[in-house]
This record gives sequence, C-alpha cells and structure tokens, in this order.
Amino acid sequence: MPSWVVDEDIWEKAKKAFVKSYGREPSKARDWMIVTTIYKKMGGRVKSEETFKEGLMDEIKKWLKKFVTNPIKASILALMIYKILKSK
Repeated sequence: MPSWVVDEDIWEKAKKAFVKSYGREPSKARDWMIVTTIYKKMGGRVKSEETFKEGLMDEIKKWLKKFVTNPIKASILALMIYKILKSK
C-alpha cells in the first residue's frame, strides 16, 4: 500500500474492484494509476498532496527506468508526465 493512503480499507476495496473489472491483480504502473483513481472515487483520502506527488513521481520514475537509462532524463520525463496527468 502506498505511503500516501489514509483509508486502508478503501484502498483494499479499490484493488478488489480493479481485479473484478480486469480479471487480474494490478501489477503495472498504469494498473496502479487506475486503482488510485478508483480509490479516490470511493472517497479515499491522501495524507497530503506533497506525499501523493512524491509517491506518484517515484512510480513514474520506476516505470521510466525500464526505458530510459539516464537518471536525469528519467526525472525530467517523470515530472513532465506528472504535470500532464495532474492537468487532466
């Protein structure tokens, strides 16, 4: 469970809803973004926007490291992706 999750029971319900909809456990970064969306729609709260941002940035960086070997480029791309996601 991410460090920014406040409502553990809602997080577990969100994961179960993902499994019910997709027929598998969440494992990829995109899956966890979907679980996060479900969590928030179910009324789940985050500890703080900053903690949430840091957690999301870490997940994006992990995903990018699979494709981008330069850590500076990965960090810049992660920030760009975060800004795009936040604007929607």
